[in-house]
Amino acid sequence: MKAEKPANATYTKILDAAKRLTQLVNYNDMTVRGICAEAGVSVGSFYHFFESKGQMLATKALVNEEETADEIRKSLDGYPTYEKLMLFTERYAGMNLEAGIEEVKSLFDMSGMWYRRRQPVVHVLEDIIEEGRSGGALLATISSDEMTDYFIDCLRGVTYNWCMQNGGFDLTARMRAYVNILFHAFKKVV
Repeated sequence: MKAEKPANATYTKILDAAKRLTQLVNYNDMTVRGICAEAGVSVGSFYHFFESKGQMLATKALVNEEETADEIRKSLDGYPTYEKLMLFTERYAGMNLEAGIEEVKSLFDMSGMWYRRRQPVVHVLEDIIEEGRSGGALLATISSDEMTDYFIDCLRGVTYNWCMQNGGFDLTARMRAYVNILFHAFKKVV
């Protein structure tokens, strides 16, 4: 599902302002009035596009995910499965780092609604895994959907731990280590 992106400068200003503020202010301390002041728009304009701050955050996250998914897809040509998975992992970690720990925590706090659905980047991961299975790099005895779930659950779990530890470890390095283990568990032995 693509984010509905109205062709409107005000909409873009609101999302851009929220992106800037999440780098400076804890999401829970951010207010609709503060977002609007940063964007230079009225509070009424905010509510024209979004029902709540939470919906705005989910929309912003979806737009970021779609952009990240497109970037990842463009960077994968010519690499074998393992390198594709590592490139994916690095960009997935980078997406979370760019969003910031407070925004990522807020996405987890939204009763898990963000993580209950297939995110745009998950579709990229599915494609990598399906290609790896059909090309003989990954086991064919486990379905692509199941294997994708293992990988994304692992990445989400590492991200959750990173949030709970307030960024107390190198997110990218930890994700790479875990994906390396999973890849070798699912690697087709010739």
